[in-house]
Amino acid sequence: MKVYPSLAFVAKTCDGPGHPPGSEQIALSYEIGQSVTFNCTRPGYSIMPPNPLVCRAHDNGTCYWDGDFPS
Repeated sequence: MKVYPSLAFVAKTCDGPGHPPGSEQIALSYEIGQSVTFNCTRPGYSIMPPNPLVCRAHDNGTCYWDGDFPS
């Protein structure tokens, strides 16, 4: 009888992208395919660009945030 070690799958994740001053980050997780959006906490201002960052993986397995970091 063959015995196989138990398998554990760990999702690849991006590092936390941080957030611009005067904003809050909205994210469920940093796993590949997940997105991060930002809300401005300063009255009269808005996040630019308003597009989310998306966690992606290079062919070599390293993860990165795809998109322009807001300011």
